[in-house]
Amino acid sequence: MNERPEQPPEGRLLAAATERSGLSIREASRRAGLSYGRWRQITSGVQHVSPGNFAAVRAPARTLAKMAAAVGVTPEQMETEGQRPDVAGIMRAEPAPPQPPRRHATGIRVIDEAATDEEVAPFEWQVESEIARAEAKYGPEPTGEQIFGAGAEASAWNSPSVDRKATIRMIALFRLFAFQDRGGQSGAKTGLMLVAAAPAASP
Repeated sequence: MNERPEQPPEGRLLAAATERSGLSIREASRRAGLSYGRWRQITSGVQHVSPGNFAAVRAPARTLAKMAAAVGVTPEQMETEGQRPDVAGIMRAEPAPPQPPRRHATGIRVIDEAATDEEVAPFEWQVESEIARAEAKYGPEPTGEQIFGAGAEASAWNSPSVDRKATIRMIALFRLFAFQDRGGQSGAKTGLMLVAAAPAASP
């Protein structure tokens, strides 16, 4: 076993900027063209090699420049607070393109994350199984509370502005994201954030 490396200055800077930006880690990593896991490795400065063994992570300058642009870190901040003048130089030489707006699906705020059908499928199956059990017990149109109990998932199901297929997909996605956020550990369901109905914006 070895000691866990300390979080590097650039990791602390990016983590704080992500929180201030209001973006989820998933949205920030998508904008930077990284996977969720890689973003977490870089901001923490740690890679798990094996149980109890860690390796320090030092990201390439160009990768950090993309991450900084995604969450609004300036070259000056990266140079002073992040202590990475090499990254600041790239940011000054290659201004980042404007970021696209976050997309919303009608009635539900969607974390715009590229999740494969294979990743989502087990969670969709889980949601569909819960719906099937409720239909067998309560009839063909159970309420959200009858399916999921009290909570945001029930509210999402009851929303008249979202169709059934889209709602199943969104609940499954949020369960997948919560599962990944816990490092693949089982636990309580995540909540959904409902927003006013609005047409989805083009990417």
